[in-house]
Amino acid sequence: MYIKYFFKHETPSKSEKDYKALLKEITTLDVRKISKLNLLAIYGAIKTLKDKEYKKDLSLYAASNFACIQETYKILQELKSENPVMPFDFLNINTNNMGFYISKALNTIGNNYTISSDYLSFEKTLYTIFLEYKNRVNSSFLVGEVDSSLENLPYLGDLSTFENNISNDISSWIYFDDISNNSIAKLEFVKYFYSIDDLNNFLKTQKYDAISLNSFATKFRNELNIDNSLVKTYQNFFSSSNIINLLNDEFNNSIFISLDNKKRAYLFYFTK
Repeated sequence: MYIKYFFKHETPSKSEKDYKALLKEITTLDVRKISKLNLLAIYGAIKTLKDKEYKKDLSLYAASNFACIQETYKILQELKSENPVMPFDFLNINTNNMGFYISKALNTIGNNYTISSDYLSFEKTLYTIFLEYKNRVNSSFLVGEVDSSLENLPYLGDLSTFENNISNDISSWIYFDDISNNSIAKLEFVKYFYSIDDLNNFLKTQKYDAISLNSFATKFRNELNIDNSLVKTYQNFFSSSNIINLLNDEFNNSIFISLDNKKRAYLFYFTK
């Protein structure tokens, strides 16, 4: 799978009004009643493909670690106070709205999906599209990681150091297809491992000149069988940001490793 375009948006929290103003500059889509999560998704997807060539039948995948948590919290507060729930507030707790609005803005006709799975949502999404590609389900994909800042939610408990960035807004996207012309890099393969031992055994067989890690892999870095002199440290909580930073860096063969808190692993191998 060839990477043709990418766009990274990760900033401290902005308001819905700010994102509506940004969208007004790039689309005629009516965004008056759309939630912040959807605004972020639309903004990142349009910025990725605006004025670019892309296949209209692309499969659209939006990964979200926290999904509609802000919108759901708002609804619960309204119910608690016995205020009437506004129709659009209720509709905005449906995470699949992201795909609908993006398809409308980009005029695409392919399937769209949302994947939310703890802190590995983007990794599981990349794994899914790679399987689709290998099984010839589709040949083009727009994949994004979208989350709105959690800073306005009530106390969530102790956050570890690497989780502090969840106070950022993110909408980062990568477009893949099967055409090598003018590609930035190639995703050669994706592998899943049930343990660090399995991962380390596989790493012994691989050659690479750059490597990057997600937050959990950074935490367990001393247990990984890697050349630490080749590690690119970007210090982002969100994996999509780290992968895009890696793609912007110099390498011939690079690896991105993601672990979860049970030390299960995904490995992504890129070439330029």
